[in-house]
Amino acid sequence: MEVEAGSEFPPPALEEQNPEQQVEVDGADSADRQSCDSASTEAGVNTFSRGMSLTLSGTMNSGMEVADTDMISSGLQDLGRSADGTGLVYRELVLADRGIAKLGSAIQAFKMLQRVDLCHNCLQTLQPLSCLPHMSHLDASHNALHTILDFAPRCALKEANLSHNEIGSMRDLSAFRFLQHLDLSDNQITEISGLQGCGLLVSLNLDNNKLVKVENLEGLPLKELSICGNEVTSVSSVWSIQSLDVLRASHNKLSELQGASGAQSLRALDVAFNQAISLDSFEELRSNVRLAVLCLEGTAASSSSCWRLKMLHKLPWLERIDSTDVTPEEAVSSHNFFDDSHPQYMDEKRDDAQDLPVNLFNPFHIDQVSAIPASPSKAG
Repeated sequence: MEVEAGSEFPPPALEEQNPEQQVEVDGADSADRQSCDSASTEAGVNTFSRGMSLTLSGTMNSGMEVADTDMISSGLQDLGRSADGTGLVYRELVLADRGIAKLGSAIQAFKMLQRVDLCHNCLQTLQPLSCLPHMSHLDASHNALHTILDFAPRCALKEANLSHNEIGSMRDLSAFRFLQHLDLSDNQITEISGLQGCGLLVSLNLDNNKLVKVENLEGLPLKELSICGNEVTSVSSVWSIQSLDVLRASHNKLSELQGASGAQSLRALDVAFNQAISLDSFEELRSNVRLAVLCLEGTAASSSSCWRLKMLHKLPWLERIDSTDVTPEEAVSSHNFFDDSHPQYMDEKRDDAQDLPVNLFNPFHIDQVSAIPASPSKAG
């Protein structure tokens, strides 16, 4: 029979059967169905030939969808040259928020996909993605996954977003040796492990999990590490990562920054809302002359009088503290505050904000990495 694009098919009357079973629509026998599936796979196209049978994959659960050929075809984007250079293909698949509970075998006909977006669905496994050897970017956030990247390793994979799932533990990911960016935020992970073989990993997000310590990151070329919203009491193991540019560790249980002097590449540090961190804790950063951005809102350090002036005296190369840029007037005041020959000397009644013009109060979030200068301009 002839099938037109966009046609709707009334649901056939079904007898009780396995939810994973394929339902025959037009009465074709098993041999015809296999011939049709084989022809579609080899051709890599999304239509059925005239006279061939049409099969639909489905489940018995209302609202739970299986990604069949028609659904996949509707999400194809970015027509361009294939990864192997052999021809023109659709390189991106976007099936966000489709209520998908399972990836069917139909995905096997689209082996040239490079970017796959499956966010906001109901997936519990990604195993069918093993058939995509060229997939470099994967977004499977906001699903019901329990395992990290549970499909055959693909060398092409560079970026994976698995945030907002139900992942409770990490597994060995050394086979994904070209992985560069991994987002595991908003899961239930209690321990960091399995990353030692990821020799190209530069960005790791573990926000809002159940971590109590940071470990097993030695030797990784990390530039950005985010562990906000956990119950971490110490980040001493992090300071040995010589490549680290940005550390986000707000909303934890940190009380000190011991060993921070070892992170000489650090350009941005967020320890906001770690209530026990005092002003004295930042003595550890006196040799970190590349540090340009510091967030310490909600700490004991930010509750002392004239704390900004005191912080700038310790770290005069800072360019931004919390959401406010450091002004030239403030930098001068921080020097005068510790000059015993100046009237401002140790004036505890002084208001930190009096050297800060209102029009210079610029909202800033530490995740705006592009705003962090490439090199310190106030060093020395």
